[in-house]
Amino acid sequence: FISAHTLPDDSFTVMKYYGYGAEGSPINAAPTNANGIAYIARNTYDYMTIIAVPYDNSGSYTRVKDAGSWSGWTHS
Repeated sequence: FISAHTLPDDSFTVMKYYGYGAEGSPINAAPTNANGIAYIARNTYDYMTIIAVPYDNSGSYTRVKDAGSWSGWTHS
């Protein structure tokens, strides 16, 4: 599977992700237990932004990696 950490630098990717505990999910620590679509902007390994939109219509979630540290999910 392709994970956010293996994407090329300076890239923007859209991919399906899987809910809690699913193996092979491209994003770690999914925001809900629903599958969904992730929009991933990667500058480098240490700087990324993920927008996750679960298929269960529960809203959208954002998470950023800044200087190597991930923030928690923020719900919109």
